[in-house]
Amino acid sequence: MTQHLELAAGLYAQPTPVGAFHAAEAPEADIVTHLLRILLLHPTTPALDADTLARWFRCTPDDALRIVQHAQEEGLVEGHPSPRTISGGSLEQVLPHLLPALSSDGRALLVDAQGFVAGSAGFGAESAEALAALSADLGVLHERHRRHFDTSVGLPTSAWALVDGAGNSQVGFWPLHIGDERFVLTIVGIPRLHQQAFTDLIWVLMLRYGTAPAAPGELPLSSTSTTTPLQGAHP
Repeated sequence: MTQHLELAAGLYAQPTPVGAFHAAEAPEADIVTHLLRILLLHPTTPALDADTLARWFRCTPDDALRIVQHAQEEGLVEGHPSPRTISGGSLEQVLPHLLPALSSDGRALLVDAQGFVAGSAGFGAESAEALAALSADLGVLHERHRRHFDTSVGLPTSAWALVDGAGNSQVGFWPLHIGDERFVLTIVGIPRLHQQAFTDLIWVLMLRYGTAPAAPGELPLSSTSTTTPLQGAHP
């Protein structure tokens, strides 16, 4: 029996922090990444309906709803009872408010592919410059080897770290792909990425540098039985 899906009424869709990272960790896109990137290209979280989703994916409404269901089951997207609008300011205005929340020490840095500092929090000029150069070099190294991590090496990871003698991470590096641009998020201290500030960071970058993705040609999701409303975010 084919499962019948319905969108819960009155909810506005947004990627979770995990979903935001999934949207930016690699330049390639699967069917769920396509959904996440479209959501991040809206300056205000949209209220979804089956027909709109079908246009986004160029498929039937039922198939489109199964994509949303899969994304929610994986913890990549959630619904909120009220819309959210991201700040429309420049990166220079927005990043100083977002970056400190991503580190237990309030020290974080966003660097582009050329090693220029897009945003910095908690670092002096000399430290920021040194970490920016290292971050850019690691970004190049990551691009060279990232396709082998999951396949040949068996390590499905998209981050790097500098560790102490006991193996504890002291500095973490997260390569991010936004449209045709590449960045590295560098954090000193304990990373705090499972929060709204990280979603907002990817959201701001997507609005600035993202491009509308082409709809994928395959719908690899299936369903089983009964009627299942797609629920919103947990309080």
